[in-house]
Amino acid sequence: MSLWGSLFRDSFWLRRYVSVNARGTETHGEAEQHRCRYEPSHRLVLAADGRQQVAEASLFTSTEVTVKDLVWPPGADPEDIGASRKPRKVATHRNPLTGRIDHYEVTL
Repeated sequence: MSLWGSLFRDSFWLRRYVSVNARGTETHGEAEQHRCRYEPSHRLVLAADGRQQVAEASLFTSTEVTVKDLVWPPGADPEDIGASRKPRKVATHRNPLTGRIDHYEVTL
């Protein structure tokens, strides 16, 4: 259990990246609901591709998320593809005592 597990009071929807076809269209799996802690904010961040971008929020979860996945923040409808966000970056945080993965910080 994550050290932050008791703080995960919100939930978000996640569709995991599966593949890309010959035309460059990405395919994602079915929507899954997971627990998280959601913090809206507007800050300048360095994205996974090295560009500076404005982040809308940070999402903390024990579920592994990648920058290719689609994420719906708490309160968004997973049927509305326009409400989805691709993570700008994902940081892995480890438990300082055990060295195991504790949680992920997903910047949207």
